[in-house]
Amino acid sequence: MPIDLLINLGIPKQYAGDVLVVLLYVLASVGVTIFIKKRDLGALLFSLYIAYAIVMETFFEFAQSPTAKAVILIILIFLLFALIKHYVRMKISGGKVIVWVKTLLIALSIVGLLASIVLQWLPASMLKEFFTAFSSEIFLSKEAQLIWMIVPLVLIFMLKHKQGAY
Repeated sequence: MPIDLLINLGIPKQYAGDVLVVLLYVLASVGVTIFIKKRDLGALLFSLYIAYAIVMETFFEFAQSPTAKAVILIILIFLLFALIKHYVRMKISGGKVIVWVKTLLIALSIVGLLASIVLQWLPASMLKEFFTAFSSEIFLSKEAQLIWMIVPLVLIFMLKHKQGAY
């Protein structure tokens, strides 16, 4: 398990989860940036919002476990993204470095939203064992979850290329 590896590397157990979260968060964000074209980040975000709404309203018995919710969420994101990406496009402008930074900021916010969704389904005992109160608060408090829901949209609207009127 990655947490055990981090503990063996000398990271204290109470911080190992936080370090793992930061590593996974950054790696996932860079992965999203690499694998999802910058013009498709908006489609990914809307796919995530729709998939989350569907999973939260699913009443089937098999879909009530945290594992089932996470699997259904990921499957729905992929299916919805495949449908939506041709209709939702965005253009991010600026120099190469600026475009990369803007794209990474949007990807970080999308991955943060996904993490706040999935982490809320994990047992509190597991989270308390590996995460500090501060780290849990960043993703799991009601205020943080609201912020994670809003920040990606705000970033997209703030950083998106301004298109002239036609």
